[in-house]
Amino acid sequence: MKETHAPGPWSYEICTNTPSTFAVSDGHCTIALVERWDADPETVQREAESNAALVASAPLLLDAIKTILPRFVELYETFDPEGEIAVWGQWRELVEGAIDRTMFID
Repeated sequence: MKETHAPGPWSYEICTNTPSTFAVSDGHCTIALVERWDADPETVQREAESNAALVASAPLLLDAIKTILPRFVELYETFDPEGEIAVWGQWRELVEGAIDRTMFID
């Protein structure tokens, strides 16, 4: 599978034209906009910034999952205690699914 998303690292900052919005960027273009909404200003600011930080961390999270997956698969294929293998299979599907959702298949 070929990765077609903008490579990391991504970062975020408050938009200069729209101070109620955080822009997630790869340094060249905007990847996502995270809006703040009307509510308690302190809570909204923290939540919107946390959301922007989560989006900006996507490339790092993807790299982490891709780094651990080969070792995890190796352990999964060689480890078979009673009752544990099904759980490991569910975890493997979850990790592989997370990676698949971040990519487009050419």
